[in-house]
Amino acid sequence: MSVIDFILTIFLPQLYHKFLDVLFAPFYYPDMIWIIIPLVISVLLMELYFGRYPREEMGYHMALENTVFLLFVSVDLIRKLMLEHQGISSVKIFFVGVILLYSIGLAILDFFHKL
Repeated sequence: MSVIDFILTIFLPQLYHKFLDVLFAPFYYPDMIWIIIPLVISVLLMELYFGRYPREEMGYHMALENTVFLLFVSVDLIRKLMLEHQGISSVKIFFVGVILLYSIGLAILDFFHKL
């Protein structure tokens, strides 16, 4: 079997099936949506950022990436609070809200180079 035959008959069909598995996984495992939404938002933010600043060197984009990570943490904390079965305390909601607002504000400041 040649390399081309292997690619066409074995590799590409398996790759296609795995791609479909990944594509439809959020429908089978709804918990994935909590990670996918911030991931899509962060990818879009980075694309917009480098579209706006094409000659950007190290510095601001690293700060923006760190801020996006903080946004990920905030969204995951919200998920944890919503899944908590013992009741949600207002103190926890307050602190998660502060972290979320801080990360959004910091992302805006980083994006427009206002820091």
